[in-house]
Amino acid sequence: MQSNFWEGFFRKSSFFPESPRKGTSLLIKTTWIAEKEGDMASVVQIFPFSIWVSGVEVKTAGIGNVATHPDYRGHRLTHRILEEIEQKLFERQYGLSNLFTGIPGFL
Repeated sequence: MQSNFWEGFFRKSSFFPESPRKGTSLLIKTTWIAEKEGDMASVVQIFPFSIWVSGVEVKTAGIGNVATHPDYRGHRLTHRILEEIEQKLFERQYGLSNLFTGIPGFL
């Protein structure tokens, strides 16, 4: 598989700024990867944050930086990752999640 796809993806796709408080550990803990045949086939990142609604803190998760390598598209890998994420967010009592779509200046 060509690594150029992933190198370009990670270099150009950071829609959300990295948290200065948590640094790279945030990326490791919140990046979900599907492997197929030993290759990184699909990736989804979660960006946890809180919002305040009528004085109540609501745990929220932004879902972004979603990509699947062209060789593995149509295998429902991202779909499976998102189902697993949805279950984990529910278990951890997140009140809201947002899936951001669009291609920010690449491909």
